Amino acid sequence: MRYLKAYESFKDRISGEWNQSVLTDEVWNEISDILIELEHEGFIVSRHLHDFKKVSNKLCEDVIEIIVNKHSTEDFNYEEVKDTFMRLVDYLEPFGWNYSILYFESKYKRFIEFECGGKDPLISQSFVDWDMVSKSRLEKILKECHAFKICFYQGIDHLIN
Repeated sequence: MRYLKAYESFKDRISGEWNQSVLTDEVWNEISDILIELEHEGFIVSRHLHDFKKVSNKLCEDVIEIIVNKHSTEDFNYEEVKDTFMRLVDYLEPFGWNYSILYFESKYKRFIEFECGGKDPLISQSFVDWDMVSKSRLEKILKECHAFKICFYQGIDHLIN
């Protein structure tokens, strides 16, 4: 019920400023249906909608943010959520959505991007923050993480250094 209220509030805020294809009831329902599998497997899934949001080194427009974690502080493997994330990407990319996938780094208490994609021209200029983690450590990190986040966005306003 709270997601319905958040979505109604979201629809009120956009009041025709966004293209109608950005987030229809059908698209939002399909996203929820894809995520329900994770909820049945014991994950906590939160969904947030933003007009603008910083995602890694990008200020993004029209953002759907989905955070997945467990009820406890127990670590889990990215492989447990990867298929669901890829289904979301496969579903939303044809509608023109770009995406970023991030893991929660408890040492720095922030999410760090490890994958992004889409057709926005700035995607090719954005970067994965390899200063925070070497590529050789990424595989180990993705096996022992507290939370993962996937963000979908319609466009990138600008890159942040």
